[in-house]
Amino acid sequence: MSLLKQIDDRGAVLEWSPFADRPNLVALATKDSAGAGFDEYGGELEIHNLDFSSTGTKTNPALGSVKSSSRFSSLAWSNMTVKSDDYPNGIIAGGMADGDLNVWDATRIMNNNNDGIDPMIVSCEKHHSGPVNSLQFNPHQGW
Repeated sequence: MSLLKQIDDRGAVLEWSPFADRPNLVALATKDSAGAGFDEYGGELEIHNLDFSSTGTKTNPALGSVKSSSRFSSLAWSNMTVKSDDYPNGIIAGGMADGDLNVWDATRIMNNNNDGIDPMIVSCEKHHSGPVNSLQFNPHQGW
């Protein structure tokens, strides 16, 4: 068996792109203490393009990333069928270890568009007292 592509070990949860025309996009979010400096800022959400057609380097640098105040317990990515004009690359929801549910705009992450006014986060809900271990978007079109 040969190695096609590799992303350095991060101890992360993973979610594939929900877009049929962009199947190589993947979101990774730090789940545990893997990586240097983790305790300084919590976690990190990255989007990678696993370009399997490229015969060059086997590693894939992130297209963009954003830091979070807590570690991730779960991850989900929606193509936002109803609001696809507002979110052309969808939204990514993170179930956090501190009980929060955070939602990011994938386009802003990939463009590293953090202008300080809107730190890429679309929503933050604080309803749980424990980690959000699982989440999923409704897969039916029109929602």
